[in-house]
Amino acid sequence: MKNLYSSFLILFVLFSSFNAYAQESYEPETTTEGDTSNTTVKITQLYSKFFEFENQNKLITTEIKSSFTGLQGNVEQITGTIEAITTEMDSTLTGVKSSVNEITGTVKSLQVMQTDVEKAIEDSKTQLETLNDQQREMHEAQVAQMKAELDERRHRVVETAAFVKTANVSLNTLVLSNALTDYLNKVGDLNNPTNEDLGFSITEKVSEMVENDIFKDKKKLGSKKKGRFLGIVGNLINNPLTQTLTLGMSGVVTSLTGIDQMVTNTALETDDVSIDELQIFREKLKQYVVHYQSLSHANTQFEHKLTNIKIRIEALQQLMKNFVNERINTLYNQKSSADDLTLTQLIQKQYDIRDIEQHVEKLNVAYTQNGELQYEEILADARLNYPSYALTQTRFVYDELDALTKEYILALKEYQTNLETVLNKAKAFGEASKIDQKIEVLREQLVSVEKALVDAVNLEDVKTQFQALSNIEK
Repeated sequence: MKNLYSSFLILFVLFSSFNAYAQESYEPETTTEGDTSNTTVKITQLYSKFFEFENQNKLITTEIKSSFTGLQGNVEQITGTIEAITTEMDSTLTGVKSSVNEITGTVKSLQVMQTDVEKAIEDSKTQLETLNDQQREMHEAQVAQMKAELDERRHRVVETAAFVKTANVSLNTLVLSNALTDYLNKVGDLNNPTNEDLGFSITEKVSEMVENDIFKDKKKLGSKKKGRFLGIVGNLINNPLTQTLTLGMSGVVTSLTGIDQMVTNTALETDDVSIDELQIFREKLKQYVVHYQSLSHANTQFEHKLTNIKIRIEALQQLMKNFVNERINTLYNQKSSADDLTLTQLIQKQYDIRDIEQHVEKLNVAYTQNGELQYEEILADARLNYPSYALTQTRFVYDELDALTKEYILALKEYQTNLETVLNKAKAFGEASKIDQKIEVLREQLVSVEKALVDAVNLEDVKTQFQALSNIEK
């Protein structure tokens, strides 16, 4: 490109020089013959210059053509180069486009991957938060569970003392009812020889029978005088020892049996009493003997039931004493010395509910650090252990107390039924109206006994204490 520019520049200079020379050599003057030869010479010179310039022009033209040819070669070369470069650029551009596409695909893949990673991270965060929440919930649940277990243990330790105290009071009142004493006293009146609740006095009845059926209008039978004989009969029946037997009515039967033997022996000593008269007397006397034997039998059955109940009460008291000893040994981690104490004394001295509450509270304080109760440590302390069988034992105490109360009442009702059977049979020789009245009095007294017994034992209070202890529904 530079050579072509130089050639055009040279050509421009030559034409400019030639034009200037021509103008300088040609002057339009008046021509003479002399001057003609000069003119010719000048023209010749001019043509010579022209041809010189023409040759130079040709050279220049040739050079220009050569330069142009070179220039064309260069242009072609440049064009080829450009085409090659273009081709190479196209190829490169294609490669670049391919690379860009690959990179774009890679970037998109990376973006997708980044999205997936971000989602995975977010999911991981969510899972971690969930795990943390679950761990926190598990910890809170564990703490809540330990707290509930500790609360239950402390509750049962304290409430057991309250239950034992209530059950012991009920057990003691089971056999100390004043109403029961009144009832038994009224039953005991039936054994009093002078008592006329049934419309007769056994002392008077037997004396009348001896006088009317044996002595009749005689003042003496053999060697036995009527007055002295009747005095002995009355003394036998009214023997103070017989009257002191509150429930042992067999004493009256013994007295009647002795009178029967005495009359029989007297009749055998004389002919004044016939066998028939003696037999009539003995038959009349027998109904009273049977009556008092029946009363005695009813009483014996009742006493037997009371004895069995008393044995069970004592066994229950011993069981409760052993139970209290075990609870004391566990709570204070030491063996109690209670062999010489009754259950009531043991409760008062070593198992008072207020002392139990204070001791449990001291354990609470001992296991509290920085205001936080150390549940695992306090639960591991054996002093607050409360075995499941302890609750079973308290249930047995309640059930047995309930059963004893019911059995006691049932024994009284059976006793009343047996007494009414005996009294109704006594209508054969007593006054029916008075006997009915006596039965009604005993029934009313029995109702009072039952009510007093239920109130004194207060099973509802024991049941409430047991339910509070065991956390069961009523």
